[in-house]
Amino acid sequence: DDEKLTQAQENIYNSVKTDSFLDPIHTQLKEKIILLGFPDVIYFSSNDGNENVLKSVYNQIFTRLEEIEQSKNPNKIILHIAAHSAGVAVVNEFLYSLFSKAPDFMKDDPSFKYWQKKVQNKELILGSLTSMASQLPLFMFRFQRLVDKFYNNEKFNPSAIGLDGNDLNIKWKIFYDNQDLLGFPSKNLFSPRNSIEDIKVNSGWYIAAHTGYFRTREVIEGTADLINSNLG
Repeated sequence: DDEKLTQAQENIYNSVKTDSFLDPIHTQLKEKIILLGFPDVIYFSSNDGNENVLKSVYNQIFTRLEEIEQSKNPNKIILHIAAHSAGVAVVNEFLYSLFSKAPDFMKDDPSFKYWQKKVQNKELILGSLTSMASQLPLFMFRFQRLVDKFYNNEKFNPSAIGLDGNDLNIKWKIFYDNQDLLGFPSKNLFSPRNSIEDIKVNSGWYIAAHTGYFRTREVIEGTADLINSNLG
């Protein structure tokens, strides 16, 4: 789970970190960004990690959706999702499985089948998506089929994750900072992409930039505007 992964990262980091007095900038970039920034990417890219993370995400989201359905009994539920860092890839895979193709380990899960049916009946839709520090370009190398796709200069159709790329109303905002070594613009991985917007922001200085999005006014206000524009 998240707690185990975080503690494992911290323990490994403390086991190998070096004295940064003589070379503080280089050491912090190497140790903090690589050792504390990449393990979740590597874990999610493994078969075990991918299944464990997605199952946890399904369980949390489906539990909340069931609570909403039982208390409100709505005709339609609209999802508004915000994700950061490797979470952007996790969310995209979650949406792909829900709106397109279920992973083998969830195909027979009653709760998954129930909500996938809601998607098919347009009773569960994606209203908006906010991404910060997207690492989607890195995850394009996870599978040979993805490498082949980009070798042929093909793009992903956002309809596979529940977004109409031809919609002129923005549905997906991707915030990035050029000083964030682990965040990238990602709009051009998709086509059509009229409803997707890359937005460059200043979220901090180098290491601080990666976690600074949540305190950046443009991100906060931009996300609020995005949700408000897609309530219906």
